[in-house]
Amino acid sequence: MTSAPDIAIRGFDRARDRRGVEAIDTAFETATVFELVAAPRALTLIERPLAAPVTRRYPIGEVFAPWASWDTAWVAEEAAAPDPIRGFAAVAYEGWHARLVLWFLYVAPAARRQGLGRALLARAEDHG
Repeated sequence: MTSAPDIAIRGFDRARDRRGVEAIDTAFETATVFELVAAPRALTLIERPLAAPVTRRYPIGEVFAPWASWDTAWVAEEAAAPDPIRGFAAVAYEGWHARLVLWFLYVAPAARRQGLGRALLARAEDHG
């Protein structure tokens, strides 16, 4: 893990932060996939290597889709940067079984491996 620039985790403001969250590149590269094997009384994930790494992206617009029922979110922000939002996490509390559900967790590729995802998860955990 490299050292992080001066990043603050703060509450998400829909009016101020939406454009910055929508700009996060959700791309990731993987050299493996997992196959789900179902048996009568078990589910097993088997890791399978790919012939060549592939790049995948999650549609960031899902964060603001009508069906996304998260109620609390945070951004990781590097104040000195021109596009300061480096990460985003959103959760919803389900009171009927006292569970906090993590809806979304994104960290921009250039800011990964610096502890931002861990910091966003810690904020969500503190909220829970």
